[in-house]
Amino acid sequence: MGYYDSFAPTPLYIDRKIIGSRLQQGEYNREVCEVFAKYVRLALAVLAVVLPGLARAQANLGTVDLGGTAVTTVTVPIASAGILSSIAVVTQGAPNLDFTNVSGGTCSPGIHYAANDSCTINVTFAPQVAGARYGAIVLADQTGVIGTEYLQGTGVGPQAVPVYGPQVTVAIWYLPANRSWPSGVAIDGSGNVYIIDNDQMLLFKETLSGNSYIQSVIPTSALGNPYGVAVDGAGNVYVTDANHFRVLKETPFAGGYIESTVATFPMEDGSAPIGVAIDGKGNVYISLGSDIGAIYEEAPTSSGYLQTTVANELSAAAGVAVDGNGDIYLVLNQGNGWIMEETPSAGGYRQSTIPISTGGIPFGVAVDGDSNVYATFIESNDSGVVFRETAEAGGYTQSTIPTIGLNQPMGVAVDALGNVYVADSYNERVLKIPNTAGRPSADFSVGVAPPSITLSAGESSTETVSVTPFLGFNSAVSFLCAGVPAGASCGFSPQSVTPSGNVVSTKLTVTMSPTTAALSLRPLFLGWTMALALCGFTKQRLGRPLLLAVSVASLAVMGGCAETPKPSPTTSTVTVIATAGSLQHAAAFSLTVQ
Repeated sequence: MGYYDSFAPTPLYIDRKIIGSRLQQGEYNREVCEVFAKYVRLALAVLAVVLPGLARAQANLGTVDLGGTAVTTVTVPIASAGILSSIAVVTQGAPNLDFTNVSGGTCSPGIHYAANDSCTINVTFAPQVAGARYGAIVLADQTGVIGTEYLQGTGVGPQAVPVYGPQVTVAIWYLPANRSWPSGVAIDGSGNVYIIDNDQMLLFKETLSGNSYIQSVIPTSALGNPYGVAVDGAGNVYVTDANHFRVLKETPFAGGYIESTVATFPMEDGSAPIGVAIDGKGNVYISLGSDIGAIYEEAPTSSGYLQTTVANELSAAAGVAVDGNGDIYLVLNQGNGWIMEETPSAGGYRQSTIPISTGGIPFGVAVDGDSNVYATFIESNDSGVVFRETAEAGGYTQSTIPTIGLNQPMGVAVDALGNVYVADSYNERVLKIPNTAGRPSADFSVGVAPPSITLSAGESSTETVSVTPFLGFNSAVSFLCAGVPAGASCGFSPQSVTPSGNVVSTKLTVTMSPTTAALSLRPLFLGWTMALALCGFTKQRLGRPLLLAVSVASLAVMGGCAETPKPSPTTSTVTVIATAGSLQHAAAFSLTVQ
């Protein structure tokens, strides 16, 4: 099959104790090293500010509701001198999508900029789908790119539950003289598909044209058993070139590509780069497979990349992915393998696992804008399966992407619309499993604040119920309460609202009915009547002792007339249901009655 097979180790399971004591110096030394690493990262961050161009942070345009827009002025550093000839604002390499250029800013074509200069561009972020979105500002002169600033933003709004249709073929090869082995797949913002072929050692581009694709080859220097491919926010394409122990970057320019090297590694058995992924800052994450089992981060600088180690001592590392929060996912290419998750924490990473309830050997991994994870598994009979791990509070829920006839699937990718792409290597093809749910339509969300209230008898409290429109939603929304406990009532003012491009709200008043303890006079009356009736008798026969006893008994009976003690506080969940035609959403708050 290629380089990776020839140096694959005997399957090993991760020993948590080994991972937890990588330096094998005891718990104390481990903690000291962690603190030291923390301050090293802090020092690098300071240097990134003090020394221009050492390490840049991308422009984060924040969160924007679907259908909304935000305009931000972004500073673009100039990496190399040149006369600016073109300005492009792109979303994963595609113009006129989530990120666009608007008038204003200081970057001007025809101006000569020196290295380490900077200028500004006004950028509009209008997310087309929910989740993390990646883009870039690319400045170029007549010879190439002179400045890049990566962009990231998050779309907020409804996202349709995936509904997968029948698989379709994106690309297929039948070459009698030279077998094809697609091992990696990636997607850009225009829906173009990039495929790395491990046997032909070529990088293919499938350009979307209507409902079909036009195939071409992206020229590269000689490749040796390449495995992984990825696309960043600027549309640059990255390839792991295993036999040459390097990762290449292909930068689109003037109808072609300019090649550069991101990283090289020592030429040692079992230490070749296998997987590659890029985050919204342009940081490149590379997994070194087999014996080394490590993840490296390559942070872009004005003079190249700054390398740090994310994790090591991971047996049989394969595909790698990164989400909008900076969480890194790695599959372990071994029997009954699973997914490792590296979560940024205190200047380093906290390691955890995403277990997969199946056997098989995983190879590829991908993550969508909502941090749902996709992984390919090769079964013992070479058939394959693709799993989706849906991110939920406290963990993941596993499901299976419907496919037919997979044979040793390797790379996997997912686009902004939730379409899943699989490199079905032994069948010499790349498949697309379309998400027929597509883009969300006009919709809204509902929220309640504050999240909890406490009331006593006769009291009331007012909640604010807000309605946020998405994608042009402008219908009337009406409200009702569910789960209101006995003795409580709720009312809305107004009873319905109609958003017109902005968030609108209504007031919800929750009221507890007054409760008055009923004092029963019957026992009291009877008690004193008995006392008075016996008064004469007691004076003559029994005297004052009996009168005193009757009086005490009457008081005891009267004590039963006291108000019943208050019950313990109870808490209920009250749900606000908002309805607009066939659309219905809910938000809840807690009501404590004391």
